[in-house]
Amino acid sequence: MKPHNVLLTPAGPRVLDFGIAHVTDGIGVTRTGILTGAPGWLSPE
Repeated sequence: MKPHNVLLTPAGPRVLDFGIAHVTDGIGVTRTGILTGAPGWLSPE
């Protein structure tokens, strides 16, 4: 946890950037041919 991982909002502080996170329900979001994320924020790879 670093200070730049905390966003102060009118509703209170929010923690950002969890790095590598694990989904507990077992549903995968990365599959061949599936685009995850907004085009303006995707990495160039």
